[in-house]
Amino acid sequence: MIKIITTEQAKALDEYTIREEPIPEVELVERAAKAFAEEFMRRFGKENRVVVFAGQGNNGADALAIARILQNKAYKKVETFLLNPPTGRQCSETCKEHQQRLLRSYPEGFREVTRQFNPPPLHPGDVVIDGLFGSGLNRPLAGGFAALVDYINRSAATVVAVDLPSGLFDRDNRENPAEGILRAKVTLTFAFPKLSFFLPENEAFVGEWQVIDIGLHPKAVAQTPTSFYQITPEDLAGAFPPRRKFAHKGLYGHALLLAGSRGKMGAALLAAKACLRSGAGRLTAHIPHGGDTALQTAIPEAMLSLDAHPNCVSQQPPTTPYTAIALGPGLGSDPATGAVLEAILRHESRPLILDADALNLIARNPEWLALIPPQSILTPHPQEFDRRGGASASGDERRMEAR
Repeated sequence: MIKIITTEQAKALDEYTIREEPIPEVELVERAAKAFAEEFMRRFGKENRVVVFAGQGNNGADALAIARILQNKAYKKVETFLLNPPTGRQCSETCKEHQQRLLRSYPEGFREVTRQFNPPPLHPGDVVIDGLFGSGLNRPLAGGFAALVDYINRSAATVVAVDLPSGLFDRDNRENPAEGILRAKVTLTFAFPKLSFFLPENEAFVGEWQVIDIGLHPKAVAQTPTSFYQITPEDLAGAFPPRRKFAHKGLYGHALLLAGSRGKMGAALLAAKACLRSGAGRLTAHIPHGGDTALQTAIPEAMLSLDAHPNCVSQQPPTTPYTAIALGPGLGSDPATGAVLEAILRHESRPLILDADALNLIARNPEWLALIPPQSILTPHPQEFDRRGGASASGDERRMEAR
């Protein structure tokens, strides 16, 4: 699993690496810029015009170093703009050092902007590298920076963000106007993904994202606590036992699925197909008897337990023979179905998978929440979750309510 950490933790990891490796901050930036440039070169050819916008902090230092490295790699059409207005904060020392390195090598493609700025024309095929602001921003962009972000967003250029799209907070953006956030096509982020990458309202700003390893100190990384992780395919691989040469379906578990109602048998079909595809040896689907033909025709390998009711699940099937039990897809909200769900919750101690209408029924009967067996898996979509947790103003608020 990949840790998802805060801006403050990321800063502490940088400082620990600088102190304990040891490595000067300016060289850690150089390392990050090289890693960024390597991925950039895999994605964009040397025929592209590259326009780099750098800010005054270490995100700007990253961008200046990236510009120099790309020119070292024979990218001939690189233009670099350092936005350094006299008001507010001044360039960090690391940013100044990378400015000097760039000037010593490629002064003709560099311009420092201190006052009025007429940004260059941006055309289709141009690639903008956004190094204006990275992690740590805590207030919306304003003034000239906001105007530049708006200008870039209205262009047809492809935007590649350094670490985090400028203007985007690394977590909750409810108080952050969308017009002040850069819309990146690609975000190449350093060391760890940001929590904001996993929130649906930020998809338009982050675009495709990829984590770039910059060699932070492994001891500090291991000791950094977090409540959030990104699960990778490698993490899941061990959950699927290898099939032996002479194996048969009886060796890989028997799943029970309660699903479907009149007009919603498609949900039962999809869930049954997914169950078998995920590796269950056998599947019994308990469905209304009116869905017999549809499910038996579409998924003949599934066994059926037919409910007496033609349109909904109204009877509890025996649960003891089964390895795993899932309830919910397309079940509907008939009171008889609710009674079946309540009975299973009251008498089943094994973990359950609860989806869709099972969660909607629990939302209508909140006292059932306490009956859900430990380690059960709940899979609500946002509206299903909000029926239980209340309306949420953002993905971050919904995530915290889910916790």
